Amino acid sequence: MKLFSPRSILRCLAAALVATMAVVVGGASPAAACSCIGFQDAVEAGQDFGAVFVGSVIDQREAGSSQFGEQELELVFAVDALYQGELTNRALVYSHEDNGANCGYSGGGEVAVLAYVDSSQRLRTDGCSVMNVDAGGSTVDILEARFGTGVTPPESTVDLPDSPLDDAGGVPWEVVGLAGFVVVLGGLLTVVLRSSKSDA
Repeated sequence: MKLFSPRSILRCLAAALVATMAVVVGGASPAAACSCIGFQDAVEAGQDFGAVFVGSVIDQREAGSSQFGEQELELVFAVDALYQGELTNRALVYSHEDNGANCGYSGGGEVAVLAYVDSSQRLRTDGCSVMNVDAGGSTVDILEARFGTGVTPPESTVDLPDSPLDDAGGVPWEVVGLAGFVVVLGGLLTVVLRSSKSDA
């Protein structure tokens, strides 16, 4: 008596393929639009930041991919005013490339930056922790109300790295899912072939 027919095994294989692809494709990226606390609320909440400054991105480099397949970026800022932290007039800050759903920040214009220290001891920011500096000065007013007057940072004497280190990259979930699917597919095909040979 056969436990499984080749046809039922192929149906299970097709179902496993659909389930695996749904997890790999659907679970690899953020599912919703960016949602986070606003810049002013973050400043007023009294959070502890690694650095708070006003500046502009002067260089941007790719720094690998996150575990969700998002592009990591190294952002080099020209720091104009320092409100908290110990920085020179150049700051290396990491972020995700903005894709509309991940709260990333890719640079642009003069901005106020709230940077925190990540698990790799690097400064990191995101789209929720950056605010354009407006001509009316309200962004600077928000910073000065919490941190006092900003200071001009000292000149940098250290060259920033030419090539990024992918400390936070790891293996993308798509690769893990695909490898798992290949293993399951191979196992199921082996069972189907053995079952077919034993029926003959």
